[in-house]
Amino acid sequence: MADPVVKQPDSTTTPWAPATIKDNPGLAKFKTQDELEKGYVELEKSFGARTGVPAADAKPEEWDAFYTKAGRPTTAGDYKLEIPKFENLEYKPPEEQVKGFQDAAHKAGLNPKQAQALMNWWGAEVTKQAGSVADLAKSDQAALQKEWGTSWDENLKGAQAGFKNFVTDGHKDLAALLKSTGMDSHPAVLKFFKALNDKLADGKVDNVTEEKVATEDEKTTIRADIAKLRSELAALPKIEREMKGLEYGLKLQKLYDKLYAGEA
Repeated sequence: MADPVVKQPDSTTTPWAPATIKDNPGLAKFKTQDELEKGYVELEKSFGARTGVPAADAKPEEWDAFYTKAGRPTTAGDYKLEIPKFENLEYKPPEEQVKGFQDAAHKAGLNPKQAQALMNWWGAEVTKQAGSVADLAKSDQAALQKEWGTSWDENLKGAQAGFKNFVTDGHKDLAALLKSTGMDSHPAVLKFFKALNDKLADGKVDNVTEEKVATEDEKTTIRADIAKLRSELAALPKIEREMKGLEYGLKLQKLYDKLYAGEA
């Protein structure tokens, strides 16, 4: 007697979902097991195409394709970044610096949201550092006030007189540099010009114009050195300019003294 024929369910028409998951909203569109299998295969293809990270040694074009799928704009100039608001700071990043940030973000494959998050972090760090510098300046000035004591007003006037005689009157570029970086009120600068003014009053400092007069070739070299220093300082972020302003200012003063030596 022949074995009875067991009819296999048709996977294309027979409901497939077990009772435990048949009511899941995400599976409602699949009516049969075949539909589920096909849907899963397509899902894997789609997901893999969107999130597959290239190997470390992948070609640049593979990384470019990945970055594009991840949302990186076509060019660095397509980032629409909001420049941070630097609290209590009169500071606006130079266009060159913003462009450099955009170029770096694009090279790193950042999408706009990631680039903005990094820009916001940078703004917060600059603000924090500025606050630290300001607090340090206040602390240093308080220490100088304590050191000078009752002579504070007199010594401050002496420092201001020394600054005017040696910088403001003869070297306006240097005066502008020190003021723009806030270094004209730095305790070290105040002490320096106060001491200089004291020596002037005692006749212990000769006029700097008695130095050796530079030749035209030497003046050309000096002007180039001045331009280089000013360019270097201008390229620094404002916070770093404030910290290095005195260093650059003294270097520039020496160069200006050589350039204008012997002139009335």
